Amino acid sequence: HKHLRDKAIRESVLDEVDGIGEAKKVKLLKRFNSIYGIARASVAEIASAAGVGEAVAADVLRAAASVARKGE
Repeated sequence: HKHLRDKAIRESVLDEVDGIGEAKKVKLLKRFNSIYGIARASVAEIASAAGVGEAVAADVLRAAASVARKGE
C-alpha cells in the first residue's frame, strides 16, 4: 500500500500544472488524500492547502476534475 501511495505522489496529473512543484503536490495529496479528494475541494481550500493563488488553485481543480470524470 505504501509503495502504491508513494508512486501516486511521484506520478500525478498535478505535474502538468504550472506553479505546482513536488512540495506543493505532496501537500495537496496529503491534505486531500487523492486526486479525487482534490476534485471535490473548493478553489479556496486548494489555494490554502498548497499555498498558491486562486488562479493556480483553479488550474489544479480543473486537472483533478478531468481525471475524476475519466475515473467515473
